[in-house]
Amino acid sequence: PDDIAWAKAEAADFPLAGQIVLEPRWFKPAHDVVSAKALYNSREVALLVFWDDGTHNDGADKKLLDRVAVQLPLDDPATTDGERPFFILGDRKHGVDYWQWTGDGRLDRQRVFGANRREAHPASSLKAAGTYKDGQYRVIFRRPLTGGGEVSLKAGIFLPIAFHLWDGANGEDGLKMALSAWSYLLLVQKTPFSVFLWPGLLGLLAIGGEVWLIRRLRRPAVVALLLLALSPSAFAADYQRLEVNEPAPAFRLLDQDGRLTSLADFRGKVTVMTFFYST
Repeated sequence: PDDIAWAKAEAADFPLAGQIVLEPRWFKPAHDVVSAKALYNSREVALLVFWDDGTHNDGADKKLLDRVAVQLPLDDPATTDGERPFFILGDRKHGVDYWQWTGDGRLDRQRVFGANRREAHPASSLKAAGTYKDGQYRVIFRRPLTGGGEVSLKAGIFLPIAFHLWDGANGEDGLKMALSAWSYLLLVQKTPFSVFLWPGLLGLLAIGGEVWLIRRLRRPAVVALLLLALSPSAFAADYQRLEVNEPAPAFRLLDQDGRLTSLADFRGKVTVMTFFYST
């Protein structure tokens, strides 16, 4: 949990609220936020969960234990029916993979299909370790990306994830807990070198094309500028006057505001008009 590698990972904060949906409801949770970081390689993913707690309850004083749980779907919603499990411990149709670490260092993993149906998870590939130092818990969970009955984790795929937290000193146990809504775990793909290479190549091609075009058009452009400079209009002292060929015909049309308008409405005024035809 205290490895220097975690300094390279960006932390995310997840708001927590009291569990007030199922009995017994809990309106006064001790914690309102939990934070997490994630790292992965070609074989496994590691999740670091950390939060501040002024009391360390590890069971030595016979009091309730501090705990943290991570909740993931048992099946990838993207490959099944697209439905996420119920955010509190799943439901009968959509179970959750439930990881719980307690303050005395124990790890418990279950398949949960609602608050009243739990069973052991057959996969034994999950590992966990935790520390408590300077008023902060830091717990790391590690599991393979694929295999062993695990939901496959693939780069670029969003997998729902949620967190549950208990403070033993606050009397929290069972459904008396703080919990988060569903968020998403995303294994970000490494940016390929080609992403940086192609813009440079396209820029060079664009510059080369412009140079070629300018060189091709340079002589005709010089001739055109010369002809323009020698034309009689270039020496005109005043602007040319626009001659009026005939009076504007009378009309009655709708204007842009839907009002009936006629030419007579503009008599005695300098007027500029534009006519738009929709069909």
